[in-house]
Amino acid sequence: MAISKKHLNDVCFLNGGYLKCRYLDQDYDENNNIISFCKKLTPEKNIIDEYVNNYLNDAANNNFDPKSKGLPLGDNCKGYIPLKKKQQGYDVD
Repeated sequence: MAISKKHLNDVCFLNGGYLKCRYLDQDYDENNNIISFCKKLTPEKNIIDEYVNNYLNDAANNNFDPKSKGLPLGDNCKGYIPLKKKQQGYDVD
């Protein structure tokens, strides 16, 4: 797992609904294990930010709570490069 389980739970809020980091993504390695990594330091950051901003504007224009659908809206870290093999997180040296 690229992001440590402790980091996923404490910082990325893996099951945190709207509190979950919007940049968190999942992939699978050759053994079909889930690898979670952060896309904040990739070119996809701008695409993700635009999608979230459009969603928030749509919520405001249509008078619904953006938190109600549980989509990840958080920006919970400084960013990690998307490494699949090397474990990262606040608890990893």
